[in-house]
Amino acid sequence: GEGKERGGVALVEADQEQIMPQRVSEDAARASVEDVPVLSDDGKQGELETEAAPLPEDIMLWLCNRNLQHFAKALADLGVTCWRELQHEVTDEDLAAMGMRELQRRRFLRADQ
Repeated sequence: GEGKERGGVALVEADQEQIMPQRVSEDAARASVEDVPVLSDDGKQGELETEAAPLPEDIMLWLCNRNLQHFAKALADLGVTCWRELQHEVTDEDLAAMGMRELQRRRFLRADQ
């Protein structure tokens, strides 16, 4: 834009489009984050693996209702992708290994869907 002078300082007017960042859809933002590969931490050099997919919304709601939502990433990293795995394959030892305290583990293991 044109420059204006105020108190000896030249002020430049910029178009709003030049200043404002472009909007990105939520899906595009999520895809760009989820598609970033991370290095494998199992000692295999040079191999890449993608991050665990987020848990399904119904499982997240179930965890939130039991105040266990902060274990969502650990459960996803464990490989949980559905209710059957959550209810029948996750063990007390798995929960303890992810840092869940005893009362939290009881709440998790005794709770129905």
